[in-house]
Amino acid sequence: MTMTGVWDVFLSYSRSDADSALRIGHALGAAGLRVFWDTAGVQPFQSISDTILAALGDAKVVLAYYSADYPARYACQHELTLGFLAGQREGDPRRRVLVVNPESTVEHIRPVELRDARHVSAPTRDIDYRRLAASVAEHVSTITETIAEITAPEPAHWLSVPAQPSATSFAGRFPQLWQLHSALHRHRARLTSRQGGRVAVVHGLTGIGKSRLVLEYVHLFQSAFPGGIGWLNADQDDPLPRLRSKRDRMARTMRLGTTRLDTGVARHPYLWVFDNIPPGLGIEDLRELFSLDNIGYTVVTSTDRRYIALGGAVTVGPLSPADAGVLLPIPWHHANPGVVDRVIDTASGHPEVLNILANADSAAAALGELHAGNPGLMHLAQRIVDAVDRSAEVDLRIVHDVLRAAAVLEPTPADLDHLAAVIGELHGLTTSTARRTVAAVVHLLITVSVIEPITNNRIQLSPLIGHLTRTLDSDAIRQAEIRSATLKLLPTTPARRRRRTPDSARLRRAAWALQVELAHRVSVLRRPEIGLRETLAPLYSLVEFVRSVLIDGGPEQHTRPVQEIGIALITGHLRPILTRWHPELLNYEFARPIDRDPYAYEREWIQADELRKALIGLRAPLTEMLRNLGKITGSDHGMMALGAGD
Repeated sequence: MTMTGVWDVFLSYSRSDADSALRIGHALGAAGLRVFWDTAGVQPFQSISDTILAALGDAKVVLAYYSADYPARYACQHELTLGFLAGQREGDPRRRVLVVNPESTVEHIRPVELRDARHVSAPTRDIDYRRLAASVAEHVSTITETIAEITAPEPAHWLSVPAQPSATSFAGRFPQLWQLHSALHRHRARLTSRQGGRVAVVHGLTGIGKSRLVLEYVHLFQSAFPGGIGWLNADQDDPLPRLRSKRDRMARTMRLGTTRLDTGVARHPYLWVFDNIPPGLGIEDLRELFSLDNIGYTVVTSTDRRYIALGGAVTVGPLSPADAGVLLPIPWHHANPGVVDRVIDTASGHPEVLNILANADSAAAALGELHAGNPGLMHLAQRIVDAVDRSAEVDLRIVHDVLRAAAVLEPTPADLDHLAAVIGELHGLTTSTARRTVAAVVHLLITVSVIEPITNNRIQLSPLIGHLTRTLDSDAIRQAEIRSATLKLLPTTPARRRRRTPDSARLRRAAWALQVELAHRVSVLRRPEIGLRETLAPLYSLVEFVRSVLIDGGPEQHTRPVQEIGIALITGHLRPILTRWHPELLNYEFARPIDRDPYAYEREWIQADELRKALIGLRAPLTEMLRNLGKITGSDHGMMALGAGD
């Protein structure tokens, strides 16, 4: 319903729940209430329309159909936030937000104030709809002002530091905002929360957006902290004594006691933010830094996952593809959406990386920045390495080598036994020592949020970490040594163990090298929307690599299966494509005006579709070759990357 004027109810719902939610809307209308609901929806990369925002401001309450899908919808979270904040300014956020819960539990409902509020179950009978409508009408009758008419709060009272500017390029993250709020206010919902609150720990990879999340929270929820906001920026080399000194200065500025024995003079709730706390500090030592009375709240941000023992945990991970796309220029999405998708995939939804790449002239240029040693990306990579190094209790050379070896295998997960074999050979360690050492390194990488926890004795690097490790490694010689060892040493495959002879081991090593290269070099064939030149280039390097494998294997009979696959790959598939199409594409590229975008120019080539069809035609035979190589090695490496399991 989209009339204008003052609305009694703004109906907020996920598009997947439209039928159930709109039936409630009609029941409310039949009860004489003026109800607004949006029928168009919000498309990806678009903000909520002015019409919806205006209707929300003109409404008295927000009725949220809070299904399990509701928290994942950006528009829903935006609507809920505005209604909640309006109620918070009045003193009770539940006054402006009403919840209909169709689920059997309340765990999906955030913030905790709404989780612990009296819910209405989703109606199923006509009488239930009438009762719900009557209850809403009774509540609305007590409200005269619209949401927009509620007095806005005073600007946040920043203490001890100048006021922080509002976070820029903030995308998505509404679920994490609610998680942060709930972590701080768990004590307000003791019926449904298992423990008290007042301390929240925001953790995640370096540059992932922890500080921006907290900054956005402070600006949105500033009215909850009338006693003031203190923001302590920690340096990564700050020892605990220096952190305590900074804390004490902040406490004196806020007229608080500097020990738990002091009563202080704060009379209103206040918030302390300890931003960018270095990893590796003691838990109990950190606990002493926090708010010193029962009206103070504390937020800690760090890369160190161990700090979640201090309070409610808020994990900041990659942005979803839709939210990541918001950070890139809109014209890119129209000009070459396929390249934009590849930028987002390689950036792994990392907001700092996306903000750096958004300064490029085009999506194609952004891809080039990823491979050209962009200073911003190099700085980010160094900060990630620094966070790892500060927490390491293992030889840093081994830590870096484990990352290099895992990056060789990315996007395929890395088996821990395989990594141990590589580290054992390169560092002269026994098998048991190498396994313990790799386990310690993996624990470290999980702790500082570089990788996710282990599954099935494997770890998985994100495309971003794999890319940064491969392309920005300053030690090219060591990288080559790690790559050679990783390819040479076969992964352990207990299910396929058999008696090995020296000849069979050489066959498997040759097959493994070819399998890894085939999977990595032609993975672009799954992305027909990327540039033709980008697709042809890996095929050229693949030809050279296959030749080297065939030469190293020699003419011996035991390597014949790999020889047959390699020769068929070059003569039957790669050479026909490259011999015909490389000169023709090169001639066309030479004629490109210097001011023309190369991707736009390439799409205009009259032969582009024919070449694209030929490249896509390679997928089936190359997938079959991967499958045959996998039978020799006993590994499924690369099968998923090429869609071989489809």
